[in-house]
Amino acid sequence: MDYEINLNALTSRHTLRHKAESYLPFLLPFLLLFSRSLADITVVLIGLLFLYKSYIEQSWHWTQLSWFRCALLFVAYLVLINTPFSIDSTTSFGKALAFLRWPIFASAIAFWLLQGRQRFRHFIIGLMIASAFVFFDTAWQYFTGTDLFGIAKHSADRLTGPFRSPIPGTMMIRLIYLLLLAHLIFDWLKTSRYQITFNLFVLAISTAFVFITGERMALLLFIFGSTFIVIGMSFEWKQHRQQIFLSSIFVCIILVSIAWLLPDTTHRSIYSAFQKISQFSQSDYYEVFSAGYQVWLTAPIVGVGYENYQTVCEQMQLTSICSHPHNLYLHLASETGLLGLGIFIVFIVTLFYTAVIPTLKRSQWFLASIAFASLLISFWPLTGGISILSNWIASLVWLGVGVSLAIGQQQLPRT
Repeated sequence: MDYEINLNALTSRHTLRHKAESYLPFLLPFLLLFSRSLADITVVLIGLLFLYKSYIEQSWHWTQLSWFRCALLFVAYLVLINTPFSIDSTTSFGKALAFLRWPIFASAIAFWLLQGRQRFRHFIIGLMIASAFVFFDTAWQYFTGTDLFGIAKHSADRLTGPFRSPIPGTMMIRLIYLLLLAHLIFDWLKTSRYQITFNLFVLAISTAFVFITGERMALLLFIFGSTFIVIGMSFEWKQHRQQIFLSSIFVCIILVSIAWLLPDTTHRSIYSAFQKISQFSQSDYYEVFSAGYQVWLTAPIVGVGYENYQTVCEQMQLTSICSHPHNLYLHLASETGLLGLGIFIVFIVTLFYTAVIPTLKRSQWFLASIAFASLLISFWPLTGGISILSNWIASLVWLGVGVSLAIGQQQLPRT
């Protein structure tokens, strides 16, 4: 009798775990997108479950990859060298250890949570629903002044969508490229022509979405990354290059027409960006870049301390915008010094190599372009440091890292 009870309990736990593993991927986009606290709890919980799973199964192969070892080296540098020289060692020590949750979460995505056709299918469906909702809600706010929940625009030319902050474009560009993986699980996308049409449609709708948000940097980054997606498509489907080229031209004409019909939005999203670049020395970007440089000069080798940039910037009264210098690598240089920045750059290089190079060697050009573009827009220098290190957006960035690693390490369903 006791044996039967124990067996039933074991079977029940196994069934519960199986259901959780099956449906958590569907919920993942919602958990990470719509609540800062839920996103952080989700990242930590998934990381802990993955560590427990790895311990039970004695499966630690993911820790042997060079990118993960570089991440550990970066954390070791922060704890053993950067923290003792920090102006606030307690904060630096805690934040340095907390950084580990990001590479562990990315590994959980790549080597556990999205493995298997059913799990990945649930993830893509959840991502499609969440993305469609954000797109519709933000567009509704653009045309009516408030979103579906009554949230007003941030300003006349900046939208919030359902986020209550002017970040819908910044949030969604971390996820849009992942939608292009739908061909791995939907049979109707198996033919190359349908897949090309679907990809260009997603890129066109997404570009229009980011355009109306009024987020200049998000739009520039998305167009930049999308260029590599189109290049990847032309190498993947060489026999359809003419279709890809002509369709891309058609999409560009439509987008230009939309921009012409919406002059105020065009001025905010496009013209003002070029004005910032042409008058860079008088812009607020120059102001925050200069502040970051001045903070770096105070401790160029080891930095002022991880997560201490804002404190030092405010103490020095360098600018009224001290949250971050709007440049990932300048941010890291100021907080961790040239030593920390060097280790982080090696980490990024190994991450790109692990995710992209194996895919290129297999001549999977389209998948390689998705992995490359996802990583590129997240680790491009003009990305804010807090966006990938300790911010709400970071959960989406490291989700993209995990999917990119899954692409490179052949962890996703095969077509």
